[in-house]
Order: sequence, then C-alpha cells, then structure tokens
Amino acid sequence: RPERQATIMLLVAFVSCLHIFHGLTLLTFGAQNVASGSLLIAIVPNAVARGLVYIVVGSLPWAMRGWRYAIGPQQLLLLLSAASSIAAITAGHYADGTVRPVTFIALDQSIYILLALFHVVTLLPGQDWWHDMRLIRKTHIR
Repeated sequence: RPERQATIMLLVAFVSCLHIFHGLTLLTFGAQNVASGSLLIAIVPNAVARGLVYIVVGSLPWAMRGWRYAIGPQQLLLLLSAASSIAAITAGHYADGTVRPVTFIALDQSIYILLALFHVVTLLPGQDWWHDMRLIRKTHIR
C-alpha cells in the first residue's frame, strides 16, 4: 500500500537523520556519556568508532538500494538506545553519573523508547496497523 510505504520511508529517513546527527555529535564534540548510548559504549568503547557506527547505519538507506536493508541495523541501534534509556530511568542517573529525578529522566529519554517501539511495530512484516486504525476510526464515526 502506498500509505504504508510512505510511512515506512518517512520513519526510516527520520531515524537515519537521528543516527547521523548522533554520529556527527560524537565525532565533533566527543559527547561520550549520552544516556541513550550507554549500552553501545560497552560494545564500542571508542567514541570515534561509535560515531562512525552511527553514521554508517544512518547512511545505509541512501547508500544501498532502498530502505529495506537499513531496518535491521536501525532497529538494533534504536533498541540499544531504548534499553540504555530504560537503564538510566531505573538507575535514577544518566550515564555520566548525573543524578536527576526519575520523572525528569523518563521525560527526557522517552523519545528513544517510543521511537524504538514505533519503529518495531511499524516495520513488523505483514502488519498494517496504520490502515487498520483508520478503518477502526471510520467504523466508530458512522
């Protein structure tokens, strides 16, 4: 369906831009202890290498022939970010040790959790929840 394709392409493009921005921020400013990247730090400790990982994953949809090949790496980074954000919320402090109220961290990090959830649900094979939601709304309005 064209609507589903457009939704997926927009989502993949948004996430790609987010990853490229994270990578450039790491390379330019050396933002080491970002809460949403704390689990990736354990896997890739070098900030330059981590920045390159973000940039490569973010560039995949444009470098390859279509967005389908970018889904796996994007979801992996998004799920790592979401898990890192949940870890920061439950610990009550950011990756650099800055203590904040749990509600503050939850609000600050909710974008990564929601984006990962939305990415996974939207890209489930055979699922067209967007179209189904529109049908449900139409049937309840009548």
